[in-house]
Amino acid sequence: MGKWAVYYDAKPTHRGVFIPDTPWISSIITLEMAMYTYVGLSLPFLLLVLLLDIFVLRTKVVKQRNFWVILAIMLGLTAVFDQLFTGLPIVLYNYELTSGVRLWYAPIEDFSYTIAAVVGIGSVLQYVQTDDRYKR
Repeated sequence: MGKWAVYYDAKPTHRGVFIPDTPWISSIITLEMAMYTYVGLSLPFLLLVLLLDIFVLRTKVVKQRNFWVILAIMLGLTAVFDQLFTGLPIVLYNYELTSGVRLWYAPIEDFSYTIAAVVGIGSVLQYVQTDDRYKR
């Protein structure tokens, strides 16, 4: 079994991130990793679901009015629950790894996961509803 390097998240959580210590990984991963920020972690998921929606499934739910209504509802719920989770504090963030933009207690990056979920689920549901193979 190969060596493992431990890259620590800054205070207050002190959680270790275990990464295989190999030459090709060491060359792209440093202690100050750009992808090891909340923005860096969320962008690939946002890009993935947008590509899925527009080019793979070709449902283009992001152009539909219903999508924006559902997204507004989900973002509202996310805002409420994020305030509870981060304000109590049930969830702790290393604010050095955020963009610095917050909505009360929660970093704005938290909303990207809600956006990705709504786009991804909406695309798949639209595809399944319009594809004859999935109709009974």
